[in-house]
This record gives sequence, C-alpha cells and structure tokens, in this order.
Amino acid sequence: MKKTNQILESKVNFLSRGFSILCFALLVLFTVSNAQAQEAQTNKEYIVQGTVLDEDNMPLPGVNVIIKGTKTGVVTDIDGKFKFSALKANTKLVFSYIGYDSKLYTIPKSNSDTVKVDISFDAADIELMGAVAVNGVYKTKRNIFQKFVGLFK
Repeated sequence: MKKTNQILESKVNFLSRGFSILCFALLVLFTVSNAQAQEAQTNKEYIVQGTVLDEDNMPLPGVNVIIKGTKTGVVTDIDGKFKFSALKANTKLVFSYIGYDSKLYTIPKSNSDTVKVDISFDAADIELMGAVAVNGVYKTKRNIFQKFVGLFK
C-alpha cells in the first residue's frame, strides 16, 4: 500500500510540476510578445506633412522646418506645405521664418501612418528688432600707425 501511495504521489508531483512549467512558459511567451508589440509601437515611423500659415491664414512659402538638434530639414513650398517621410514619435520640429519667433512642435504617437501638422504664425510671434538711432557720421579712432601715416600726407 505504501508503494502504491508513493507511485501515486510521484505521478501527482510530476503532473503538478509539468503543469507549473507549462504555465510559466506560456506566461513568459505572452510577456515577451507583448513587450515586442510595445517596442514596435515606439519605433514606428510616421510620414509627417502639413501646412504653415500666417496670421491671415495665407500660406507662408520658404519656412524652414528642421529636426531639432540636426541639420536635416525641409522648406515649405509656395503653398506653405512641407513633408517628412520617416520620423519617430517625440521628434521635435523647429519652424523658423524671417521676422517671426521660432516655433517648436513635437510629433505625437498616432495609430495612423501619417501625422498632419498645421502651424500658424501669429502677429504675436513677430520678432521686433528694435529701433536704430543715427546721430551723425561715425568716425573710428585712429591708431598709431594711421597717425604716423597721416603725418606724411
């Protein structure tokens, strides 16, 4: 009877260990596949396109659109439109135009492959350069060499 109980216990022990290992393997498998899916979502590249407008909703041609921290960028066309082909989420774009303050835009995560961006430069964004006052003709001070040459003229 003892031998039968030992055999029965060993079979139950073997089955419970096997079941535990199977459950653990399935748990690891789902965890890894879920992590890979999240990683694929964060490494997703988007097509970013949009339009840049002024305060009167007119397109601004020639606006520089640059990826922050790089020298990579595009310029808006005559209709104020631009397009980047492969940018990741959280990439920062810098929009700059003569006479206006620069604007910063961060690419959001999206379910779509294309991200639409509309930027508007307002009158409040105008960068004033300040007044220039002229009180007369500016003359530089002569150095020693110029004074010496002036003696012989």
